[in-house]
Amino acid sequence: MAGYPSYTQRKKLVELVIERDGYKCYLCNMGFKDPKDVRLEHIENRVPLNNDLDNLALAHQSCNTDKAKNLHKYIDIIEQKLEENRNAIYVRERNPKKKSASTEIEISNACYSITRQYLVDEILQNGWIDYKETLPSITFLCREKVGHGSINQIRNHLEVLTSIKAPFMIDKDPNTKKKIIRKRPQ
Repeated sequence: MAGYPSYTQRKKLVELVIERDGYKCYLCNMGFKDPKDVRLEHIENRVPLNNDLDNLALAHQSCNTDKAKNLHKYIDIIEQKLEENRNAIYVRERNPKKKSASTEIEISNACYSITRQYLVDEILQNGWIDYKETLPSITFLCREKVGHGSINQIRNHLEVLTSIKAPFMIDKDPNTKKKIIRKRPQ
């Protein structure tokens, strides 16, 4: 889900985050005493308005403000929480018009093919691609071509395509230290 969530969507997201994490701040690991102090926070702010559950957590207002001012103090916590959320087994986006399993498989297969072709085309042309820009770009292509696709789904396909046996790998650009995807050396 991208964009600003409505009040109803926000309420549901908070319920799902509490179900997954409990009623505590992910930055200081302390519970909430005042409901007015609870903030639904985007863990990774580099992907604007990414309201996927993987990118959401609860935080105290004071912790959220301190994180904005002193990001370096929280980098390890942020990365650990993102990894924990991505590896968690929980109900992600709920769709009242549930698609059949075969339809979901067809959509997943189509999005996998689009992801793979994107990597092949871009890496052949440029030698490597920026990981951060790849996720939203492929998600956009999937939504345009298939009518479905999420950052989480594409992230999962990228994990498969950059696994140890796969033709691509995630690396760091030596100059910028950014995550990149490139062809795996033979």
